[in-house]
Amino acid sequence: LLIKPNNMDLYKTLLFPIGMGHGILFIAYLILATMLKFELDWSWKKYAIIAIASVLPFGTFYIEKKYL
Repeated sequence: LLIKPNNMDLYKTLLFPIGMGHGILFIAYLILATMLKFELDWSWKKYAIIAIASVLPFGTFYIEKKYL
């Protein structure tokens, strides 16, 4: 998905830092989920459901209530 930003100043000062932070938090979530999978001996099915739910909007809230 390539989108040329219309307002480069807005992109540099607001969108890029927020997007970068969002990406870092997403990767950190997946790393922590992987660490917990081995630490708490989760099944691969439970881990896969948690990993897939991390991509869906508000999926983590559902998983926290149902599985954790």
